[in-house]
This record gives sequence, structure tokens and C-alpha cells, in this order.
Amino acid sequence: MTRKISPEHRALRQAIKAQPPLTDEDEARIQAGIAQDPDNPELTEEEMATAKPFREVFPDLYANIKRTRGRPKLDAPRQPVTLRLSPEAIARFKASGGERWRARMSEALESVAPSPVDDAPGLSTPEGIKRFKSAPATRGRPKLTRKIAP
Repeated sequence: MTRKISPEHRALRQAIKAQPPLTDEDEARIQAGIAQDPDNPELTEEEMATAKPFREVFPDLYANIKRTRGRPKLDAPRQPVTLRLSPEAIARFKASGGERWRARMSEALESVAPSPVDDAPGLSTPEGIKRFKSAPATRGRPKLTRKIAP
């Protein structure tokens, strides 16, 4: 599996490869700087052998900062549907503004669909589906026939 890298990352890799190798003088200067820093000494082989991964040393902190890839999973993700709609209906939703015409169309469908409180009993049965299909079509949002408690 090859991993895609960004153009910036690729340019950085090329810049690092293009640098000349370290000379003995450069290496001596780096080692002298390491030796002069008492707060961050170079690790010995014994210290490296006893080193533990961060997640083992600080499991609570690791759990808090651990990230997962991608978007968080939704409890009820949207499902793709193919629908044939009139060009006029699509044009009206697109004309009402912006990129969210599909979301507004979904909201409009949800507002006129029978809610679980109103018509769910029996809707999944053949009689309920027949009753739903034979109901007169209404334009716009249906009127509420009863008050909904807050």
C-alpha cells in the first residue's frame, strides 16, 4: 500500500536529501552542544533498553489524546437514495439558495412524512401501506390536528 504525501511534504523530503552530508566538524559541533546541555543529556544504551512506550507509562493521558481516523460514527447515518423528481421541483430547491438544497429537500420530506407518533401503528403492515398510499396528497406542511406537549 502506497501512501499519498502532500506536495509540501515531498518538497521537504527533497530539500533534506539535497543537503550535503555532515562533515566531521559539523558532527563535533553537534556533539559539543549535546554535552553542554544538562537538561537534556543523550540517552545511553542501557537507558534506551529500559525505555517504555508512552501509552504504557501514561495510559490515562494516552486514552485522552488518542485520535481515531475519519469522522465520528453517527448513530443514524443518512442513507443514499435514488429518486426521480421533476426538473421544476429540483430547480425550486436550488433557487431557494446555496449548497444546502438537498438538506432543505430532506427537511421538507421529513416535515410531511407521518411521524412515529401520528401514524406508525400499522404503517409497516400491508393495510397501513395501502392506507398511506391512498391518503390524499397535501401541498406544503400539513396542519397539526393536536397539540404536542413540550
